[in-house]
Amino acid sequence: MPPAIYINIVLIEFIGDGMANVCVSVPDDLKKQMEAFPEINWSEVARHAFSDKIADFQFLLEFRSKSTLSEKDAARLGKGVNDAVAARLHSAERAAKRKGAA
Repeated sequence: MPPAIYINIVLIEFIGDGMANVCVSVPDDLKKQMEAFPEINWSEVARHAFSDKIADFQFLLEFRSKSTLSEKDAARLGKGVNDAVAARLHSAERAAKRKGAA
């Protein structure tokens, strides 16, 4: 699993070329990992991450606006999915333990 990225926007400055300058804070260990790849344009990576996250939320908002499910229906369906995924993971975990014991 990739490391969690904690973003703390501390400054937004608008500059003349239609871009805003955003200062982002990341944990020290993540910064050290980033420094191992100086050829990567981390500002571009951040721009894509921001755009992707905004697109995800826009999709969810549009989907929700067209939904006929009530919040109660959605919660019930979500619980069913969570329960099914948990059961599948527990089953896989038990199978792996049996295989390791054999």
